[in-house]
Amino acid sequence: MACGQTGKKNEYSRIYENFKGVDRDGDGSSVSPERLASALNVWRDYESDGAALESVPGFRIIARLGGKIHGIFSYSSGKNEWLLIHRDTELYLLSLKEIDTGTPRLIFEGVSG
Repeated sequence: MACGQTGKKNEYSRIYENFKGVDRDGDGSSVSPERLASALNVWRDYESDGAALESVPGFRIIARLGGKIHGIFSYSSGKNEWLLIHRDTELYLLSLKEIDTGTPRLIFEGVSG
């Protein structure tokens, strides 16, 4: 048994604005704040500037809600599937049938943020 260890893991977060992909050059100690030092499932856009990887395949913006997104969860019942989105202290629901054309619908306010 190690002394002084509580078993808790530290959780860190960072907001990436103007995200430009992954920079796999070097040891990761001097990566631009607009890039990640490592990530899974990324691809190289050979027409971009430099050696950075550009994006995660399949990543796309489906809605702009503002605020802090605490989680996005999938839910299904029968043949229906939805995304449940926890933003700040609100819950939104978006049907997967309407993912390209629909707007998330506010279904509850007052959730712990």
